[in-house]
Amino acid sequence: MPVIVFINDWKGGDYYRAMLEGWLFSFNPEIQLRFINTHVRLYDVYEAGLILRSCFFNFPEETIFVIGVKSVVPEELGYVYARVQNRHIFCANNGILTFVMDEHSEELYALPYVETTFAEKDIFLPAIVHLLEKKEMSEITEPVSSVMKMNNLYPSFSKNILIGMVIYNDVYGNAVTNISRNYFEKCAADRNYVIYPGTRHEHISHIYNYYPVLEAAQLFAVFNTLNLLELGIYENDISSLFNLKPRTNITIEFI
Repeated sequence: MPVIVFINDWKGGDYYRAMLEGWLFSFNPEIQLRFINTHVRLYDVYEAGLILRSCFFNFPEETIFVIGVKSVVPEELGYVYARVQNRHIFCANNGILTFVMDEHSEELYALPYVETTFAEKDIFLPAIVHLLEKKEMSEITEPVSSVMKMNNLYPSFSKNILIGMVIYNDVYGNAVTNISRNYFEKCAADRNYVIYPGTRHEHISHIYNYYPVLEAAQLFAVFNTLNLLELGIYENDISSLFNLKPRTNITIEFI
């Protein structure tokens, strides 16, 4: 029986999780459920997308992922099922697939639309059961060739200036950006650089491959385990002190 992973922004007192657990355990009490919902901000598709990206390829093949952030959408957007490297994703067509799909998508279907306030139960669960019964998704829906994408998910580069943005704040207050190591190195072309963490009054001129030991309150940059540029302040909270919240621009100048 595959693992079913829920990524959502529910909080501790909500009844949604209990409903889904009861429904799925009634179908098969041996189902393995994992709920990743302790740190996702309400409606924050970027944060949910980064969490999806960080864990997706670490779960075994045939794992089922259900994304429950901004999961109620109008019919013109709809709901989708994607098969990516032998793993399954059920989500609203709200752009979150941009974080993992790329060229790896093997199957893509539009799920049957239902007017509902609880898409996880009324739209995703019937399709999940169909999948668990080893049936083809084509029996209940039609394939599609494309889905909504987050066009602003990727950084831009022009005239020696790279502009990215914060997409996630971790529990330490560090700011994870959408600037990948590969993209940075391509833009840098072995040149020096200056990173401005949301302000021109402070800057960073070195990127570590590990979390350094520094003087108190000293700024640092690191390529983290996801190979994304991450900014922080030693033993402090850069997201609060520099207001580096999701969607805040980060500028890097190459010199």
